[in-house]
Order: sequence, then structure tokens, then C-alpha cells
Amino acid sequence: MRDGTTRYLLKWRELPYDQASWEVGDDSGEFEIPDLQKAIQDYWDLRAAVEAADSGQVPSKKSASKSKSKSRKSGDLRDDDSGGRGRGTPPLHQVDPKKKYEGQPPFVVENDNELHPFQLEGVNWLRFSWAHHTDTILADEMGLGKTIQTIVFLYSLYKEGHCRGPFLVSAPLSTIINWEREFEVWAPDFYVVTYIGDKDSRAVIREHEFSFDEKAVRNPNKACRIKKDASVKFHVLLTSYELVCIDATILGSVDWQVLVVDEAHRLKNNQSKFFKVLNNYKINYKLLLTGTPLQNNLEELFHLLNFLSPQNFNDLQGFLNEFADVSKEEQVKKLHDLLGCHLLRRLKADVLKNMPSKSEFIIRVDLTPLQKKYYKYILTRNYEALNAKGGSQSVSLLNIMMDLKKCCNHPYLFPAASQEAPRLPRRRHHASRMGHMKAQAWSRRVAS
Repeated sequence: MRDGTTRYLLKWRELPYDQASWEVGDDSGEFEIPDLQKAIQDYWDLRAAVEAADSGQVPSKKSASKSKSKSRKSGDLRDDDSGGRGRGTPPLHQVDPKKKYEGQPPFVVENDNELHPFQLEGVNWLRFSWAHHTDTILADEMGLGKTIQTIVFLYSLYKEGHCRGPFLVSAPLSTIINWEREFEVWAPDFYVVTYIGDKDSRAVIREHEFSFDEKAVRNPNKACRIKKDASVKFHVLLTSYELVCIDATILGSVDWQVLVVDEAHRLKNNQSKFFKVLNNYKINYKLLLTGTPLQNNLEELFHLLNFLSPQNFNDLQGFLNEFADVSKEEQVKKLHDLLGCHLLRRLKADVLKNMPSKSEFIIRVDLTPLQKKYYKYILTRNYEALNAKGGSQSVSLLNIMMDLKKCCNHPYLFPAASQEAPRLPRRRHHASRMGHMKAQAWSRRVAS
């Protein structure tokens, strides 16, 4: 700015990107913003790391030779012994991904986390498969931590200097928030961008979150292709199935080092738009997550395998004929051998043998005065329907029951009741809300 102050564009936790605001980079603003200085420092650290990677240097500013190999330029260092690192990768000695972790990885321990033995085995299997260019399906039963194993696998590639990203995670919209939470816990050094929201929010993301290069996306208001040689700013992009298709132009122009598809049964139909669009993305390694790899029939399993490795699984009819009768032990063994290198599945009964039995406690509580008020109102308003005889009133009774259930869950589920909620003074409410927000800082220029 002309007065010499620097303003940062801040994205607030739990608010969409189109609600981002420009704030002064110190405590001179109207409100004190928690963690602002940390967010600003994280921004500059990330920018320095990206620029150092582009110039062939490590963030410590020590010179390093710039490789011209395609694998290093794209971020995949599987066959590069130079120890090249980028985008904030710490200067750790590379660990052979084909070598198993016998104990907890150091980057897991340093964050006070711990993997279960079977989860560590899953991470080792994923790293080994990645090193051998074998695309995989992690098909553990629900509840065994497929999300955590995936995040630790991606984090290991980054922390050990094997691959600097970017990584694409496509998941149901309802699970995105869980992915965000787990990334914060298990991979705190990752810069994760959640690509969801309306067209205005996504335009802000394309303009500010895809690259530090202001010209990387020619027209942020449209999902146009990213500039070919532009460096991607983030490590991980979280998005939904729908946006993979809607914004395929820009997302498909990125060279993704790893693709993760959560609840991959969405790929069991090779005629679906999601299957066809994702097949055109530039992807170096594919990882599918599903708790039901064989849900209905072998054809669905074949489509998953075809998406993973189309060069090896391209004959549907031959596959169905070969395994026409999976009830035979010989065919089951043959199918297991075929899937062995691509699929890993564990059941709770096999790996959680010491799990305590489930206990359920029902604690009864009284309704609040506001709940009692609306509970009585629902009953009196529907007095005639409640007293009617015969089966013709079944629909009305069901609606009444649903209203009573909503009242018991929370009275503010009714618009009229929410208007009775106590109000705080505007300024005090604003300051309280600030305490629950997390700042992410962007800066397009610094005024001198």
C-alpha cells in the first residue's frame, strides 16, 4: 500500500474462499487475529521452498545442481539418486521405499502419533508398490484407518524426498472435512487446499492457491488450463467427484504425482462420467480406497482393475470367462494370485483381536424449556390428527414424529425457534468467532 503497510489476503477456517478478506499484516487491525503471524511465516516459508525448488536450490539457499531429467521436473524422484528435494521437503537422507519400516516412522513420532502394526504394514506395502510402479487398491474393512494409512504414505514420500507432489485426493463431499482434519494431525507440513464451493470460491482458489505465479492461470474466473511450466503451490488438493468432472480443464492440466480416490466404488462403472474424465487426467500413480472391492459381481472388480492398469486388464469377457465360477477353490486361488500385487484387504476380526466388546450407555436427560415449549406446540397443533382413527392418517403421524424428533435433537432446527436464540452484541460476537478461525495468508505484492 502507499502508506508502506502490507496487507494479506486471509482465508478463514470454516468459511468459503469467497469470504476471504484483506487484512493488515500486524496487530493494528480492528481485531486481534489468532495465529496471524504464524500464518504469514508459513506463507513465506512455503513460497521460499517453491522458488528454491524452481531454481534448483534447497530452501537453505545452498546451491544445488538443477536436473534436466523429466522425473525431477515433474516432482517424481523414484529413479533419481541425487537426493533432490522441493516444495519444503526437509533435508532428510532418502530412505529406500522398498525397505520396510520396522518401527514407527520418525515423522509420525515427532507429531506424537502412532500407527497400529497393521497400519504400518499397510504403509510399507503402499511404499513398496509405489517404488515398483504398481497401482493399488487399499481395501481394508471400514474403520481400520484407510485414510490415515494413505496420508502417512503420501507424507513419507514427501518427508523422505522421494516425491514433492502434487497429490490429488477425490472423495465424497461429506468426507472432505474428515480428510482435512486427518491431514492436520498426520501431515502438518503439507499445504492442503480444499477445492470445493461455488464458482466464486473456486475462482479465488484458482487465482491464489494454484501457484505463486500470478499468470499461471490465465483467467481465474474460468476453469482454464494452468500454464505448462508453472509450479504448483500446494502439496495436496482435496476435491469432490463432481468437481473432478466440472473443472476437468484446469485439474486435468496438472501433472498429478499420486491420485487417491476415496470410496472408489464410484469407478465400478466404466461408462460413468467420473470414470471417463478421470481416465484423461495426467496421473503418475493411482491409489483406490474401498471397503467393498467385490460388492456385487466380478465385472465391477474388473472395472476397478481396468482403471488402475488398463494395459494389463483390458479384456472384460475373457476375465469373466476365466473366473466364471469363483466357488471353486482353484479359481479363487488364481484370482488371489492375480490381485495379490494390486490389492490389500484386512478385516477387523483378523487385525483387532484385542478390541474390547462394544458398550452402549443410554443417558436420559430432560428437555430444555425451549424444547418443551415447541414439543407441546407440535402436539397441540396436530391434535386432530393424533386423535383420528384408521390408517388414513399414517403419513400425517409420520410427519408429526419427525417434527418431535427434530425438537428433541435441537429446537433451532425450527426456523421460528432459532429466532429466539440469545444474541451477543455484534462486536463481541465477531471477536468470539475470530478465536475459532485459522488464518491462511496470501500476498501478491509487498509494498515498500
